[in-house]
Amino acid sequence: MLETTKTAIFVGATQVMIDCLEQWRADGNGILAVVSDCPEVAAWASKTGTDLVAPKSNLAERFGDVDFEYLFSIVNHAVLPDDVITLPTRRAINYHDSLLPNYAGFNSTAWAILDGEASHGVTWHTMIADVDSGDIALQRTISISEEETAYSLGIKCAIACRETFAELMALLAEEVQSGTPMDMVSPGSQRNFHFRSERPGLGLIDFDQDLVGIDRLVRALEFGREDKWMCLPKLVIGDEVFLVERATAAVDTAPTSPGQI
Repeated sequence: MLETTKTAIFVGATQVMIDCLEQWRADGNGILAVVSDCPEVAAWASKTGTDLVAPKSNLAERFGDVDFEYLFSIVNHAVLPDDVITLPTRRAINYHDSLLPNYAGFNSTAWAILDGEASHGVTWHTMIADVDSGDIALQRTISISEEETAYSLGIKCAIACRETFAELMALLAEEVQSGTPMDMVSPGSQRNFHFRSERPGLGLIDFDQDLVGIDRLVRALEFGREDKWMCLPKLVIGDEVFLVERATAAVDTAPTSPGQI
């Protein structure tokens, strides 16, 4: 049996967090509990005999008298209160799918594509009261292709999360506890925060918009099987509304107006 060197609580969901949990255990570290309502995570917890805690539990009360060094938030969409993020004796660390401070908040992959960004990335940072603002532990940049969708960019972020968690563990093993403060003022590094409720209008395709803008809108709102917290792209023809799955540019072969069928 591997010797336990560090103890942690993990909060979050999806196979991405499970992969990080497996890396943490394989490195000889202990897991006090996982906080999740994700079926995949619940199955993993049952299989490994790990304590599973419901997200709506009073975490500060439950773990207030327990010593553990780290709290990891991975694919966690709930804001953890101050009395929870201050529980670990060393650090509470969050994974975010953007290069913070840019695209803080929700649906970062969609907003990056809508804005025509050429690159994106992931960030591990210390959790503080101000959401997505704590010192940066490490980041990785990801390229955005011309055909990128929110779904495919999300997959790239998930892969980067798994890979960079190994780098994060190495930093923690070296007792590197400090990070780099987020740059909120330099050009190109200004914080922009998107709430979960934000939408690009109604998602209606406007044919007064250029082809580039229409293409970005459709790709940015394609989340695959993921939760569609944003709206779906739509086309209004007469009295009917059609959902648009994809858009492809075609050579203009007729002198017609944009949007004409």
